[in-house]
Amino acid sequence: MFATNDLIASSKGTPYFQPPEIHNENIEYFSGSKFDIWSSGCTLFNMITGKLAFQADSPREALDNILNKNVEYPKEILEEKTLLDLLNSN
Repeated sequence: MFATNDLIASSKGTPYFQPPEIHNENIEYFSGSKFDIWSSGCTLFNMITGKLAFQADSPREALDNILNKNVEYPKEILEEKTLLDLLNSN
């Protein structure tokens, strides 16, 4: 029922909150906890700003933005070092 390690092979949910590695055809398994951390960061960004971290008009565009663009932080976040550090932590 439960895996003996952290690796998962699929996920559910919106692409707007999914990490890039789950869309890489060369990666069969990926870290479930790292997935959770990524999606939690996207959720925190959304809660703070009211926007998506990788703004897009469609799930396909969201994936393209996740793979190819950096997050653009609003001025208020850039001025709040502690919050910026939290959002950028690995």
